[in-house]
Amino acid sequence: MQNHENQRFDSLFQEAGYQRLKNDLYSYLLRKRAVEKSLNTETPERVLEVGCGISPTAGAVDRIVYSDLSFEAMRLLKHSQKKGLYVVADGINLPFKTNAFSHAICAEVLEHVENDRCMLKELIRILKKPAGCLILTLPHRRAYFANDDRFVNHYRRYEIPEFTQCLSAMELTPVQIKKVMGPAGKATMSLLAWIYLRIQRLRSGPRSGKAKICPKFYDYFILWFKWLNRCYHYFMWFEATIVPLPLAAVVLIQSRIKNPDAEHNDK
Repeated sequence: MQNHENQRFDSLFQEAGYQRLKNDLYSYLLRKRAVEKSLNTETPERVLEVGCGISPTAGAVDRIVYSDLSFEAMRLLKHSQKKGLYVVADGINLPFKTNAFSHAICAEVLEHVENDRCMLKELIRILKKPAGCLILTLPHRRAYFANDDRFVNHYRRYEIPEFTQCLSAMELTPVQIKKVMGPAGKATMSLLAWIYLRIQRLRSGPRSGKAKICPKFYDYFILWFKWLNRCYHYFMWFEATIVPLPLAAVVLIQSRIKNPDAEHNDK
Protein backbone atom coordinates (compact mmCIF):
# COMPACT_ATOMS: atom_id res chain seq x y z
CA MET A 1 0.00 0.00 0.00
CA GLN A 2 1.20 3.50 -0.62
CA ASN A 3 2.85 5.56 2.11
CA HIS A 4 0.48 8.54 1.79
CA GLU A 5 -2.54 6.28 2.31
CA ASN A 6 -0.87 4.70 5.33
CA GLN A 7 -0.27 8.16 6.81
CA ARG A 8 -3.89 9.12 6.12
CA PHE A 9 -5.25 6.12 8.01
CA ASP A 10 -2.70 6.58 10.81
CA SER A 11 -4.08 10.08 11.35
CA LEU A 12 -7.62 8.69 11.40
CA PHE A 13 -6.72 6.08 14.01
CA GLN A 14 -5.43 8.88 16.26
CA GLU A 15 -8.78 10.69 16.18
CA ALA A 16 -10.86 9.91 19.27
CA GLY A 17 -14.11 10.31 17.32
CA TYR A 18 -13.06 7.77 14.70
CA GLN A 19 -12.02 5.27 17.37
CA ARG A 20 -15.36 5.62 19.18
CA LEU A 21 -17.54 5.37 16.07
CA LYS A 22 -15.76 3.04 13.64
CA ASN A 23 -16.65 -0.26 15.29
CA ASP A 24 -20.32 0.66 15.60
CA LEU A 25 -20.90 1.39 11.92
CA TYR A 26 -23.59 -0.89 10.48
CA SER A 27 -21.31 -1.81 7.55
CA TYR A 28 -18.66 -3.11 9.94
CA LEU A 29 -21.24 -4.98 12.03
CA LEU A 30 -22.53 -6.72 8.89
CA ARG A 31 -19.03 -7.66 7.76
CA LYS A 32 -18.08 -8.97 11.20
CA ARG A 33 -21.29 -10.97 11.43
CA ALA A 34 -20.65 -12.61 8.05
CA VAL A 35 -17.00 -13.51 8.78
CA GLU A 36 -17.78 -14.92 12.22
CA LYS A 37 -20.57 -17.06 10.77
CA SER A 38 -18.18 -18.48 8.18
CA LEU A 39 -15.52 -19.16 10.81
CA ASN A 40 -18.08 -20.98 12.97
CA THR A 41 -18.33 -23.64 10.26
CA GLU A 42 -14.55 -24.20 10.45
CA THR A 43 -12.09 -25.65 12.96
CA PRO A 44 -9.20 -23.20 12.60
CA GLU A 45 -5.76 -24.05 13.94
CA ARG A 46 -4.01 -20.72 13.43
CA VAL A 47 -5.70 -17.66 11.92
CA LEU A 48 -4.28 -14.54 10.26
CA GLU A 49 -6.40 -11.44 9.74
CA VAL A 50 -4.74 -9.04 7.30
CA GLY A 51 -5.48 -5.32 7.13
CA CYS A 52 -7.78 -5.37 10.15
CA GLY A 53 -6.95 -1.84 11.39
CA ILE A 54 -8.77 -1.25 14.68
CA SER A 55 -11.76 -3.30 13.46
CA PRO A 56 -11.03 -7.04 13.30
CA THR A 57 -13.80 -9.30 12.03
CA ALA A 58 -12.64 -12.55 13.62
CA GLY A 59 -14.37 -13.12 16.93
CA ALA A 60 -13.21 -15.30 19.83
CA VAL A 61 -10.65 -17.36 17.90
CA ASP A 62 -7.67 -19.04 19.58
CA ARG A 63 -4.18 -18.59 18.09
CA ILE A 64 -4.95 -15.53 15.99
CA VAL A 65 -2.53 -13.02 14.47
CA TYR A 66 -3.70 -9.52 13.57
CA SER A 67 -1.74 -7.68 10.90
CA ASP A 68 -1.95 -4.17 9.50
CA LEU A 69 0.33 -1.66 7.79
CA SER A 70 -0.44 0.93 10.47
CA PHE A 71 1.58 0.81 13.69
CA GLU A 72 -0.96 3.08 15.39
CA ALA A 73 -3.81 0.71 14.52
CA MET A 74 -1.93 -2.27 15.95
CA ARG A 75 -1.10 -0.35 19.11
CA LEU A 76 -4.74 0.62 19.67
CA LEU A 77 -6.05 -2.84 18.84
CA LYS A 78 -3.64 -4.54 21.22
CA HIS A 79 -4.71 -2.15 23.97
CA SER A 80 -8.41 -2.88 23.41
CA GLN A 81 -8.31 -6.61 22.59
CA LYS A 82 -5.58 -7.88 24.89
CA LYS A 83 -5.45 -11.21 23.07
CA GLY A 84 -3.66 -12.63 20.04
CA LEU A 85 -0.47 -11.43 18.37
CA TYR A 86 -0.07 -8.10 16.58
CA VAL A 87 2.21 -7.61 13.58
CA VAL A 88 2.84 -4.44 11.57
CA ALA A 89 3.25 -5.63 7.98
CA ASP A 90 2.36 -4.93 4.37
CA GLY A 91 -0.17 -7.39 2.95
CA ILE A 92 1.90 -7.94 -0.19
CA ASN A 93 5.02 -8.83 1.81
CA LEU A 94 3.93 -10.76 4.89
CA PRO A 95 6.69 -11.75 7.37
CA PHE A 96 5.36 -15.28 7.89
CA LYS A 97 6.54 -18.70 6.79
CA THR A 98 4.91 -20.54 3.92
CA ASN A 99 2.03 -22.81 5.04
CA ALA A 100 1.96 -21.11 8.46
CA PHE A 101 -1.83 -20.60 8.82
CA SER A 102 -4.88 -22.79 8.43
CA HIS A 103 -7.10 -19.74 7.81
CA ALA A 104 -6.61 -16.21 6.52
CA ILE A 105 -9.15 -13.38 6.63
CA CYS A 106 -9.01 -10.29 4.46
CA ALA A 107 -12.15 -8.19 5.00
CA GLU A 108 -12.55 -5.39 2.45
CA VAL A 109 -8.83 -4.78 2.04
CA LEU A 110 -8.00 -5.95 -1.50
CA GLU A 111 -9.80 -3.01 -3.09
CA HIS A 112 -7.38 -0.65 -1.30
CA VAL A 113 -4.34 -2.36 -2.85
CA GLU A 114 -3.16 -1.31 -6.30
CA ASN A 115 -1.73 -4.75 -7.09
CA ASP A 116 -4.38 -6.94 -5.52
CA ARG A 117 -3.16 -10.07 -7.36
CA CYS A 118 0.19 -9.85 -5.55
CA MET A 119 -1.59 -9.70 -2.22
CA LEU A 120 -3.75 -12.71 -3.12
CA LYS A 121 -0.63 -14.71 -4.01
CA GLU A 122 0.92 -13.76 -0.67
CA LEU A 123 -2.21 -14.84 1.21
CA ILE A 124 -2.16 -18.16 -0.63
CA ARG A 125 1.55 -18.61 0.18
CA ILE A 126 1.02 -18.45 3.95
CA LEU A 127 -1.94 -20.89 3.89
CA LYS A 128 -1.51 -24.59 4.57
CA LYS A 129 -1.58 -26.89 1.54
CA PRO A 130 -3.93 -28.48 0.89
CA ALA A 131 -7.22 -27.31 2.42
CA GLY A 132 -6.10 -23.91 3.78
CA CYS A 133 -9.09 -21.56 3.93
CA LEU A 134 -9.24 -17.95 2.71
CA ILE A 135 -12.18 -15.75 3.73
CA LEU A 136 -12.59 -12.50 1.79
CA THR A 137 -15.18 -9.75 1.82
CA LEU A 138 -15.28 -7.50 -1.23
CA PRO A 139 -17.17 -4.47 -2.54
CA HIS A 140 -19.28 -5.84 -5.38
CA ARG A 141 -20.33 -4.45 -8.80
CA ARG A 142 -18.35 -1.88 -10.76
CA ALA A 143 -21.58 -0.02 -11.48
CA TYR A 144 -21.83 0.84 -7.76
CA PHE A 145 -18.50 2.72 -7.71
CA ALA A 146 -19.33 6.16 -6.26
CA ASN A 147 -18.22 8.96 -3.95
CA ASP A 148 -17.87 6.71 -0.90
CA ASP A 149 -15.44 4.47 -2.80
CA ARG A 150 -13.35 7.47 -3.80
CA PHE A 151 -13.50 8.80 -0.23
CA VAL A 152 -11.90 5.65 1.22
CA ASN A 153 -9.46 5.25 -1.70
CA HIS A 154 -10.89 2.19 -3.39
CA TYR A 155 -9.08 1.24 -6.57
CA ARG A 156 -11.95 -0.92 -7.75
CA ARG A 157 -15.09 -2.89 -7.05
CA TYR A 158 -15.30 -6.54 -8.08
CA GLU A 159 -17.49 -8.72 -10.28
CA ILE A 160 -18.07 -12.23 -8.92
CA PRO A 161 -17.53 -14.27 -12.14
CA GLU A 162 -14.21 -12.55 -12.92
CA PHE A 163 -12.98 -12.81 -9.35
CA THR A 164 -13.85 -16.49 -8.93
CA GLN A 165 -12.02 -17.23 -12.20
CA CYS A 166 -9.00 -15.41 -10.76
CA LEU A 167 -9.18 -17.51 -7.59
CA SER A 168 -9.44 -20.71 -9.62
CA ALA A 169 -6.35 -19.72 -11.64
CA MET A 170 -4.50 -19.33 -8.32
CA GLU A 171 -5.44 -22.86 -7.18
CA LEU A 172 -8.30 -21.77 -4.93
CA THR A 173 -11.75 -23.33 -5.00
CA PRO A 174 -14.65 -21.08 -3.89
CA VAL A 175 -16.81 -23.09 -1.48
CA GLN A 176 -19.20 -20.33 -0.39
CA ILE A 177 -20.35 -17.00 -1.78
CA LYS A 178 -22.84 -15.04 0.27
CA LYS A 179 -24.31 -11.58 0.44
CA VAL A 180 -23.13 -9.22 3.16
CA MET A 181 -24.81 -5.95 2.21
CA GLY A 182 -27.42 -4.92 -0.35
CA PRO A 183 -27.88 -1.81 -2.51
CA ALA A 184 -29.66 0.14 0.26
CA GLY A 185 -26.58 -0.22 2.44
CA LYS A 186 -24.43 1.03 -0.42
CA ALA A 187 -26.72 4.04 -0.95
CA THR A 188 -26.51 4.84 2.77
CA MET A 189 -22.69 4.77 2.71
CA SER A 190 -22.67 7.11 -0.28
CA LEU A 191 -24.99 9.53 1.53
CA LEU A 192 -22.90 9.40 4.72
CA ALA A 193 -19.72 10.14 2.76
CA TRP A 194 -21.41 13.15 1.14
CA ILE A 195 -22.63 14.45 4.53
CA TYR A 196 -19.20 13.98 6.11
CA LEU A 197 -17.47 15.89 3.33
CA ARG A 198 -19.99 18.72 3.60
CA ILE A 199 -19.39 18.96 7.36
CA GLN A 200 -15.63 18.99 6.81
CA ARG A 201 -15.97 21.88 4.35
CA LEU A 202 -18.09 23.84 6.81
CA ARG A 203 -15.57 23.22 9.59
CA SER A 204 -12.72 24.43 7.38
CA GLY A 205 -14.58 27.62 6.44
CA PRO A 206 -13.65 31.12 7.65
CA ARG A 207 -16.04 31.00 10.63
CA SER A 208 -15.30 27.42 11.65
CA GLY A 209 -13.08 28.47 14.57
CA LYS A 210 -16.08 29.87 16.45
CA ALA A 211 -18.00 26.62 16.50
CA LYS A 212 -17.56 24.45 19.57
CA ILE A 213 -19.26 21.20 20.44
CA CYS A 214 -20.58 20.72 23.96
CA PRO A 215 -18.99 17.58 25.50
CA LYS A 216 -22.38 16.37 26.79
CA PHE A 217 -23.93 16.80 23.35
CA TYR A 218 -21.06 14.79 21.87
CA ASP A 219 -21.59 11.96 24.37
CA TYR A 220 -25.31 11.88 23.59
CA PHE A 221 -24.49 11.83 19.89
CA ILE A 222 -22.19 8.82 20.39
CA LEU A 223 -24.94 6.92 22.21
CA TRP A 224 -27.49 7.82 19.54
CA PHE A 225 -25.06 6.84 16.77
CA LYS A 226 -24.36 3.45 18.32
CA TRP A 227 -28.05 2.70 18.94
CA LEU A 228 -29.06 3.76 15.43
CA ASN A 229 -26.35 1.68 13.75
CA ARG A 230 -27.18 -1.38 15.84
CA CYS A 231 -30.81 -1.17 14.78
CA TYR A 232 -30.02 -0.26 11.17
CA HIS A 233 -27.64 -3.17 10.75
CA TYR A 234 -30.50 -5.62 11.40
CA PHE A 235 -32.53 -3.95 8.64
CA MET A 236 -29.50 -4.07 6.31
CA TRP A 237 -28.95 -7.73 7.19
CA PHE A 238 -32.58 -8.51 6.30
CA GLU A 239 -32.20 -6.66 2.99
CA ALA A 240 -29.08 -8.68 2.18
CA THR A 241 -30.96 -11.95 2.78
CA ILE A 242 -33.67 -11.14 0.24
CA VAL A 243 -31.78 -9.22 -2.46
CA PRO A 244 -30.50 -11.30 -5.44
CA LEU A 245 -26.77 -12.01 -5.36
CA PRO A 246 -26.04 -10.00 -8.54
CA LEU A 247 -27.34 -6.86 -6.78
CA ALA A 248 -25.34 -7.29 -3.56
CA ALA A 249 -23.03 -4.37 -2.71
CA VAL A 250 -20.67 -6.43 -0.53
CA VAL A 251 -20.07 -10.17 -0.79
CA LEU A 252 -18.15 -12.78 1.20
CA ILE A 253 -16.19 -15.42 -0.71
CA GLN A 254 -14.82 -18.40 1.21
CA SER A 255 -12.25 -20.49 -0.68
CA ARG A 256 -9.97 -23.46 -0.11
CA ILE A 257 -6.59 -24.40 -1.47
CA LYS A 258 -7.17 -27.06 -4.11
CA ASN A 259 -6.15 -30.61 -3.26
CA PRO A 260 -4.39 -32.01 -6.34
CA ASP A 261 -4.70 -35.58 -5.01
CA ALA A 262 -8.48 -35.24 -4.69
CA GLU A 263 -8.73 -33.85 -8.22
CA HIS A 264 -6.62 -36.73 -9.52
CA ASN A 265 -8.90 -39.27 -7.77
CA ASP A 266 -11.98 -37.62 -9.27
CA LYS A 267 -10.53 -38.13 -12.72
